[in-house]
Amino acid sequence: MKKTRPCVRVRLALPFVVLCALIFAAAPAWADESAGLVPSGAFEGGKAWRSSVGGYAVLSLKGSWHGMGRQYGGLLSSQLQEFYGAIKADLEARGLRPEHLEEVREIFDTYSDPMKELLRGMSETSGLSLEEHILFETSFYILPDLVIEQSKKAPSCSGIAVAAPRTADGKLYFARNWDMTQTAMRPYLKYLALVTFNPDDGSLAFANIRPIGQVYVETGINEKGILIEVNNGSGSDPTENPDGTFVPVELFSLLNECSAFDEVISRLTADKLDA
Repeated sequence: MKKTRPCVRVRLALPFVVLCALIFAAAPAWADESAGLVPSGAFEGGKAWRSSVGGYAVLSLKGSWHGMGRQYGGLLSSQLQEFYGAIKADLEARGLRPEHLEEVREIFDTYSDPMKELLRGMSETSGLSLEEHILFETSFYILPDLVIEQSKKAPSCSGIAVAAPRTADGKLYFARNWDMTQTAMRPYLKYLALVTFNPDDGSLAFANIRPIGQVYVETGINEKGILIEVNNGSGSDPTENPDGTFVPVELFSLLNECSAFDEVISRLTADKLDA
């Protein structure tokens, strides 16, 4: 059966920007414990901190994908349960329907094996079932579809990069905004986290910025300095390819597998994506 994923089309019919940000030294930036991070836990080899400003979660996970999922769930079990309870109640109040639940399972079926194993591992230690994690993972696909204003006004994420000679120290700085249904998502911004995955299978380590419990990539950087983030451009290019690879799955794989900017560009031009 063709997977049309109708509830997420506005959300993900987006071209994206890929930048080569050469900001890593010999070791990944997350290898050293930074000032401003307060240790908050350890579980099966994974470590957790809270930022001193905002109290955001920062995780360093290592091992197999399944094992890193277990670390993730064990380190943030109470926060994951709290966030899941809040977002599920919100979705239900806004009109969550059985067809949404069918669609989120179809989305999960398109995920790569590492992404699936992360969620399966989480479900063993978080206090939430795999089915609950799948709904949790896809909740921000569904939420914009349930917000009336979303159909009237396109989302407006964007990014900006500044480099020499316009920076005092000559470095490259990058920032992005995340404007998807701002009012509806604002209560959940406190759950944003920076999670670093250090796999033991020979693939590349990378960091992902997302709300806790969500493993798909919209903003991330790998150990080679490849930064990927998604911006919306559906107003200028609304092309959709329902049989193509789901964009967040592709971005996860690019960070995990690509060591050079040219390799990323080659993959993006060769692979058929859904948007």
